Amino acid sequence: MIKLGEAVEWLFQLSKFSTGAVFAATGTPVGVVFKNGVADALSVTCTIVNGAGETGLWKAVFTPTTAAGFAAADHVSLRVTATVDGVAGGGIVWQDRIDSADLTDVNAKTTNLPTDPADESLIIAATDAVMTRIGSPVAASISADIAAIQAKTVNLPASPAAVGSAMTLANDAVSAAALKTDAVTEIVAAVLAGVVDGTVTVADALLALRAWARGVTVITGSEVAFKKADGTTTAFTLTPSAGGRTVA
Repeated sequence: MIKLGEAVEWLFQLSKFSTGAVFAATGTPVGVVFKNGVADALSVTCTIVNGAGETGLWKAVFTPTTAAGFAAADHVSLRVTATVDGVAGGGIVWQDRIDSADLTDVNAKTTNLPTDPADESLIIAATDAVMTRIGSPVAASISADIAAIQAKTVNLPASPAAVGSAMTLANDAVSAAALKTDAVTEIVAAVLAGVVDGTVTVADALLALRAWARGVTVITGSEVAFKKADGTTTAFTLTPSAGGRTVA
């Protein structure tokens, strides 16, 4: 295979058609490159390379490039025609396929590999150990878990207050719009449920004060009943005694 963009240099020997003996050409041989079986206009340079005792030895040089219309997997052939001993002839002297890489590229990818790479089973075991430490994701994947955490933390300040440190809220940071719809109801209910004395709650105390202020009472024997706003329902009762008074 040859690499796309690299020059192809190929030697070819000329011989007499009648005897097969090496023989010099008349003029310069002509090379034509074929791409996937079709003649191409790519330039081919033929030069004589006769050494000591050599006759009719030539070299053809051409470079298949992307710019020239060649691509990986193309089949490339070289045909040479020449006139030898007065007879014109020719033939295919070389052919190969273009690849996108060569051994140099393969070496560049593998030169840093260890001389004894880890066995596949060891790699699998190491990967399983890592996954065991990480644990199974709660959602569909670890990335989904991370996305869920990010959704909870994206609005946190860049430098949150330390544990135990005061957090300063901006004026009107907590507005009616920021509260839940029933937040006020829940707050009032919690305040009214607060105990002020024994089992007496804030609600009980306010009810007693309101009934006392209205002054609607019903005295039955030694018991004084203070009524609610409807004038009939008893808010609380007061029973005077020698040691003070008893409220119920």
